[in-house]
Amino acid sequence: MFQQPLEILFYDLTTLYFESEKYEGSLRKMGYSQDGKPNRVQVVLALMINEVSLPVGYEVFSGDTFEGNTLRVVITRLRSKYSVSKMTLVADSALLSQKNQQLLCELEVGYILGYRLKSSLRAMKEKILDQSRY
Repeated sequence: MFQQPLEILFYDLTTLYFESEKYEGSLRKMGYSQDGKPNRVQVVLALMINEVSLPVGYEVFSGDTFEGNTLRVVITRLRSKYSVSKMTLVADSALLSQKNQQLLCELEVGYILGYRLKSSLRAMKEKILDQSRY
């Protein structure tokens, strides 16, 4: 599928809920609903695309899976499926945790993670917004 190596990976997750049943199953579990639909069973869907917007893959996780706990599985499976020597992961702030940053360094994956400037400390805001640094 790819003529060039997978170097940039855009990664996002969403939840898909089930309208018809509240019964849990192997993947259908109660969990945090990203679309404001509490009290429904759901699954967590991870989607990955490359730098030219081609789909690279997807993973389905149990509905009670925390987003931050999906990275190792996704990266490991991508590396076994595709020729990945050097990769940069681009993801939103839901994956921005010290644990995940350490994991990405351990797996030798570069990363660009979204950051919530609104909720950060004033000193950090000033540092990020200082245009002389760019």
